[in-house]
Amino acid sequence: MGDGRQWTVPIVRGVQEQDDQLVGYANVPRTVDWDETGKRIVGEVVPQYEDLWAAATKWFDAKTAADLTEGAAMLEDVITAEVALCGIRTNYRIDKAEVGLLKLLDDVTEWAVCDAMIDWPSWQTFLKKKRAQGTSSTAAGPPAGTPATDQP
Repeated sequence: MGDGRQWTVPIVRGVQEQDDQLVGYANVPRTVDWDETGKRIVGEVVPQYEDLWAAATKWFDAKTAADLTEGAAMLEDVITAEVALCGIRTNYRIDKAEVGLLKLLDDVTEWAVCDAMIDWPSWQTFLKKKRAQGTSSTAAGPPAGTPATDQP
């Protein structure tokens, strides 16, 4: 971060390779219920993580927008700072005033925090691998389609 120290932000929307494709999953706690047949159902993100999930999803949608002009506008907008702040606040009791005083965020660290929240480095690694193989197979997958994982 801008203070020269390492800060930890959660991977909120993780990705994993399955059947030679990249699949996204929710890496935040989600509700569990059962259907009428007794089958376990993983549901929505639990309330205390909804804002974090929404921020990460907004960033992911902007980064992967089909309309590159619209995506770029979203990325350049105020959402970058808000998404980054949401990621930092997850593990630290800190808000805008403290972030400003410590000069934690700049145009590089904001993006790094946001990209970490959606596991963007894994996307890049996967895409490089595909390019090296001569294919470009990717899949975003359902944002909450795999079992919930440990809390961030």
